[in-house]
Amino acid sequence: MRNDLEAVIAARHPEIGEMRELLTENGAAGVLMSGSGPSVFGLWDGALPEDELTLAAMEHGWRFYAARLRTVATA
Repeated sequence: MRNDLEAVIAARHPEIGEMRELLTENGAAGVLMSGSGPSVFGLWDGALPEDELTLAAMEHGWRFYAARLRTVATA
């Protein structure tokens, strides 16, 4: 995963790196800034520490939203 704009934005907004670190420390298998920011997302392969991330995000004044991907069997 890569976003060429992330390094430019993160240089001016260190909270992007802080968000990446928070998600990585909490087990995200991949972390990336979305588009031109300010959103950062993480992907987990397994259990999501939703409560811990919600509280940690609130401590920084950030919001955390959990979403789950579902696969649908096709015939």
